[in-house]
Amino acid sequence: MILANLGAEVIKIEPPGGNSASYWAPFIDDGLPQEDSLHFFAYNRNKRSLVLDLDLAHDRQIFDTLVCGAD
Repeated sequence: MILANLGAEVIKIEPPGGNSASYWAPFIDDGLPQEDSLHFFAYNRNKRSLVLDLDLAHDRQIFDTLVCGAD
């Protein structure tokens, strides 16, 4: 969160179905879980998100490519 707020490109890798924290209350204007969780928003703002299923070879390859290019 801090690096993203300072301008770094941060990519959050999420499992299919999303991160469990996106279902935590409270929600914005009594919104829907995974879309309006204030907790999830607070800790993940300014980050990009990518859903990968690491059980799949193609998704593992994408993950490996991202890791090799990370600082």
